[in-house]
Amino acid sequence: MQAIRAVGLVKRYKNLTAVDGLNLEIECGEIFSLLGVNGAGKTTTVKMLSCLTRPTDGDATVGCYSVTREPEMVKRIIGVSPQETAIASGIGPVVLAIIYLILEKAEGLSALTVKEVVIGIFSLTALAFISGGMNAIYQIERLPLMTAILIHGGVLYLSYLVTYLVNDWIDFGVIPIVIFSAIFVLGYMVIWAIVYSIARKNTKELNEMLKKKQAE
Repeated sequence: MQAIRAVGLVKRYKNLTAVDGLNLEIECGEIFSLLGVNGAGKTTTVKMLSCLTRPTDGDATVGCYSVTREPEMVKRIIGVSPQETAIASGIGPVVLAIIYLILEKAEGLSALTVKEVVIGIFSLTALAFISGGMNAIYQIERLPLMTAILIHGGVLYLSYLVTYLVNDWIDFGVIPIVIFSAIFVLGYMVIWAIVYSIARKNTKELNEMLKKKQAE
């Protein structure tokens, strides 16, 4: 069974022909390498097969779906990981994992637009930097702990809320925001309760150990 089949695939950009009549057959389970000099049309071919750009002429099937007539079906059954991309470094793999998990769990989702992916990546990256940077607030010695917690929680709340609204993960309305706020506050309190209990336990053990040493 053929996983990919291209017949007379052509892509022209004004006076430039990037791909000229490509015929290609790749069997299921086959490892295929597309080699060529710069400008040979490798990237353009991959873009056409992954439905990121439409062929000028010809057609190709991916898993029996046509890239020209059924691009949404093709996008649902493939995964593309470029060698060099802005989201492949740093926390990129985590972002990719989150995106693929969302795609897997979201029933009826046909495809994400470029705008949706870009917004998701930038908003999550900004959220990660804000979350990490806000931990520095606890390094301010003269700032009371409760004040630091309130500032930390408030900034995180606004960051998460904006991220969810921008990505349309929750609807912009009173009830969804109230529910989100309640879940956030509850989760934040639970986390701090766990931190407090662990710190209290460790402090108690340390005090008991110091008392024993003093008694000796």
